[in-house]
Amino acid sequence: MLAESAQNIVMENLAKFEEILMNFNHLMDKTALRDKCGDLDTCCYYVPRGPVRTMLGQNVHLTMVCKRCAKRRDVFLTKEEYFTQEKLIYKEIRDV
Repeated sequence: MLAESAQNIVMENLAKFEEILMNFNHLMDKTALRDKCGDLDTCCYYVPRGPVRTMLGQNVHLTMVCKRCAKRRDVFLTKEEYFTQEKLIYKEIRDV
């Protein structure tokens, strides 16, 4: 019981620390950000994973995955939104 509560405290603090480093949650829609991350009392920490695909209408598709609970979400960005974040997205995908 004590070890479990200590683990929860460590995971919550780690979650808060990770959000300071590099967070792609601003690319997510507000409904996805309302979901809780597993048993933690924080929102998911989404990072891009997998291939970046172009779609019709000059849109870009990204698959985002939560680092902590592995929840997957699809994100569609406009061309301008994508080019603003392109270097960070590729850096994150390359570091996987």
